[in-house]
Amino acid sequence: METEIKKGLIIVNAYTDVAAAVTQADRLCAELKRAGSDVQIVENRLYNAYLAEYGNAVTAFRGVDYVVFFDKDKYLPRILESVGITVFNRARAIEVCDDKMATHLALSGSGIKMPVTMSAPLCYTAGAEIAEGEADKVIETFGLPVVVKECFGSRGRGVYLAETRAELLELMNRLKFRPYILQQYIAESRGRDVRLIVIGKKVYASMLRKSDSDFRSNIDLGGVGYPYEPSADFIKVAETAAKYLNLDYCGVDILFGKNDEPILCEVNSNAYFAEMERISGKNVAGEFAAHILKTLGDGK
Repeated sequence: METEIKKGLIIVNAYTDVAAAVTQADRLCAELKRAGSDVQIVENRLYNAYLAEYGNAVTAFRGVDYVVFFDKDKYLPRILESVGITVFNRARAIEVCDDKMATHLALSGSGIKMPVTMSAPLCYTAGAEIAEGEADKVIETFGLPVVVKECFGSRGRGVYLAETRAELLELMNRLKFRPYILQQYIAESRGRDVRLIVIGKKVYASMLRKSDSDFRSNIDLGGVGYPYEPSADFIKVAETAAKYLNLDYCGVDILFGKNDEPILCEVNSNAYFAEMERISGKNVAGEFAAHILKTLGDGK
């Protein structure tokens, strides 16, 4: 009996100019085809889906077995799931990972150690100023420096380090109209962290990222990747995070605390893997493709 060929789509952002995003989609598409799937890459466009008069989903993507969603649009995956399409990752997981505060809230109670984190109330009034006492309260909680992060952002952008009270107050005023968080600065991990790729709730590949010029270690900001064998404690943090967030695929970034204790920084639901493949020598795209088809019942 012949195995039914699974038909899929890899949906990407229509406006990206990030080479790693293009490479990621191409690599996964090639591996899925190699594994026998009928798959193509399509752009996330306005006309791909909408809700009709009574809220019924209308989408041009009916008839596919699965979608790999390499975008951060939190609405389209929900529409696709509503018509019975299996989405990797799930809509809820994408939404939670895209919002840094939502990620920390979702992992509350997981036993994972994270930096002390505070969400900042939004300001809706033009010309309003953050009271200086607000900055003082933050410093009482965290000390200095303080990490300030926009809730929505990737590749290390929108992440700042306030080393003085004046810098903190300036950042709080600059970001007051956007969701952001304030976090404890983990000095032991300045310019270094570990990125672990988790597929099917198991760590598959890892690398150490280091920067000599920035407190952030992101590759896009000048960080350099190195081969790295994570300890059992680091693996446990990454796999627990993927399990709690219900992720089929993700990149988990972990900081070094005192005595190299793992402290979770953030979780990326569509982490780029080109550099990970180069550094680790692992076929991340192939492993992800195998997981997708196994989940659909068409893999070995």
